[in-house]
Amino acid sequence: MKKLLIILMVVAMASFLFVGCLPGVTPPDDDEEDVVVTIAAIPGVTAPVTGATPVTAITATAQYTGVVAWSPVDTTFAAATAYTATITLTAKTGYTLTGVAADFFTVADATTDTNLADSGVVTAVFAATAAVPTSATPVLTAVQESDGTSIFTVTSTSTLYMNEDEAGSSILVKGTAPSESLVTIYIDDVAVVGAVGETAVTGLWTVAVAESSLGADGVKVMTAKVTEVGLAESAASNAVTFTLDTVDPGIDSIAATAAASASGTDEDSAVVTATSGTDPISTITLDDYDVVPGTWTILCTADSGNVTAEYNVVVTTPANVATSYNISAGISYGFITGFDTTLAYGFKAGDGCDVVVTEDGVTAAITAKATITFDEDVTDAGMAAGTYTLGGDDIADPTNYSLTSDTGYWTTATGAEDASLTITVYGITDAAGNVGGTSASPLSATCTIGAASSTLLAY
Repeated sequence: MKKLLIILMVVAMASFLFVGCLPGVTPPDDDEEDVVVTIAAIPGVTAPVTGATPVTAITATAQYTGVVAWSPVDTTFAAATAYTATITLTAKTGYTLTGVAADFFTVADATTDTNLADSGVVTAVFAATAAVPTSATPVLTAVQESDGTSIFTVTSTSTLYMNEDEAGSSILVKGTAPSESLVTIYIDDVAVVGAVGETAVTGLWTVAVAESSLGADGVKVMTAKVTEVGLAESAASNAVTFTLDTVDPGIDSIAATAAASASGTDEDSAVVTATSGTDPISTITLDDYDVVPGTWTILCTADSGNVTAEYNVVVTTPANVATSYNISAGISYGFITGFDTTLAYGFKAGDGCDVVVTEDGVTAAITAKATITFDEDVTDAGMAAGTYTLGGDDIADPTNYSLTSDTGYWTTATGAEDASLTITVYGITDAAGNVGGTSASPLSATCTIGAASSTLLAY
């Protein structure tokens, strides 16, 4: 019986093999043909919303799955930003993307959604997200020293300064803003690190700004911005422009110069006339003075604002014979005006020139000017209280002390020898209020004043 069963099985198998090998006969295929994807709407991808987290995958369907990549790449969607989603679909078993028409797929709320034919890569473009409302603009009302002393009035139209003492270790910036908002101080449109504070319920705020955060000396523009909860940072407050100056003024240079002169002798009753251009400056008649007749000297300094002035000196004798001489003021400081000092045997003759008549063999004193220039503009004339020496002798009160912009100058009479002039100053104050030199530690400068000149220019 067993043998019979085995024989029957062998015959059946042989028959099957024989039939399968006959021409025109194909064995059955276990795999069925894939079906083209028919679900067009891609679920799980929606329009971006400000602050929401971007999805990275679609909601899988019965026919496909998919991953999502966003551009630009953000952890959360930013405000007022347009995003594009690139969706890559993968067909499930039994389905194919081959045969899918171009632009077949759709994405909810997209302004455009496109795909190529036979492709599961879908590009969905969305409208920009909504902008976050802006916080209310704050008002900057005060800038104070760390102890609360006002440095300047922020609404002033004058030039504002902040000096070293005022800056101290820090300053206080104050103002108003919506309650419980965050305040940030900006200098030259750059947020100051650490200069952040919170507005009180009353709407008032105070923020400390370290001196080191103010930066290098120079012109600064300070503003404040606030951020309310859930809102974007505000526009800048009213701007406060000031000059930060933390350096005390000092001496830049000192120089001395003497006036130009012309001198000579002539007969009694000769008329000596000095002119600048065509304008007479001074005239003397030699026998008008109680000195030896016939000896004269004219001393000239620059006219105000005219540093290259040349002076013409004409001597006219009783016989009406005129002799002319030219001299130059030779002073190189445009801000210097004529001297006011009355010289020995002389008098002030007018703008720019002193006429000096001398006795035979006596050298006229010539007014010299020592000019001290500071390294910045100074506004305090307290320097006049300093100590001044000429040739080793103290000068109690130099004549014609003046202060012009960044320069102070003194005049004094010199004789036939060179002299050394030392000027000691203290208490000079710059525009910001920084003070240079103290009575205990003054500033000083020394220069040499040349000897007087009495060169004979006439017969």
